[in-house]
Amino acid sequence: MRRILVVIATTVALAAASGASAAVPTQATITTTVVFGQGPPHGTFSATAPLCASGTIADQLITVGGGGESFSFIVSRTFTCSDNSGTFTLLLVLHGNASTPASCQLAGQFSVVAGTRSFATLSGHGDFCLTVIVPGQLGNETLSGTFQLP
Repeated sequence: MRRILVVIATTVALAAASGASAAVPTQATITTTVVFGQGPPHGTFSATAPLCASGTIADQLITVGGGGESFSFIVSRTFTCSDNSGTFTLLLVLHGNASTPASCQLAGQFSVVAGTRSFATLSGHGDFCLTVIVPGQLGNETLSGTFQLP
């Protein structure tokens, strides 16, 4: 009987310890200002935890599809943290079509595809909305999603 209690106590202790170290998905928001028309899109961002507070962004266009009134872009965006805590890269799938919310010129989904230093194990996904401020020159985005740092 004592042996069974020791096994149960050990199992409960190990489960509690592993549960305490497991990361909980966290809702976060990233707000960007994107500059267009001066080389590849680039700009600045601010974010909520568990991400770094601010930094710069750089885009790399992967592909463009569609035509007429419906189109999409796939973009790799690297976020470089101003506090030197690391970088993280999101893959953005942007859509422009009749189902795009009226408040957005482009909208879509994103997922985390890479990270360095503090963000090497970052995972996450979510949605975003781009609003053009100056056509062909400047836009603001809001990216909202769930992020996890195990």
